[in-house]
Amino acid sequence: MKSWWWAGIPETLGIAVVLGETYQRLWPKFVTQSSISDGLAFASQEDWAMDVDLVEKVGRPPQEQTQIPDRSSGVMNAEDFRRYMEQVRRVGARNIRRKYPDGWPFGEPFLP
Repeated sequence: MKSWWWAGIPETLGIAVVLGETYQRLWPKFVTQSSISDGLAFASQEDWAMDVDLVEKVGRPPQEQTQIPDRSSGVMNAEDFRRYMEQVRRVGARNIRRKYPDGWPFGEPFLP
């Protein structure tokens, strides 16, 4: 995944996940619980109507690959947000306060 908003695998997965080769190498347990097609590993709950996280089936993602909960450095009030947006416009980034997991597998984080 290469996008301005991607910052690691969420700790909770929802009902379905698709992983590419990079994350497959880092999370082999996921691959054993998945079906592989065209180099992608697909895993999902059998019944999408049930409110059961996929973590129950495939396990938790590796801690060094999971999103940092406070990745945007906390909640901002209106004044903080205005100052933040001024900085964003000045440097031309979409999110200059993003935090990445320790095991970020893609080299320098992607910036647009």
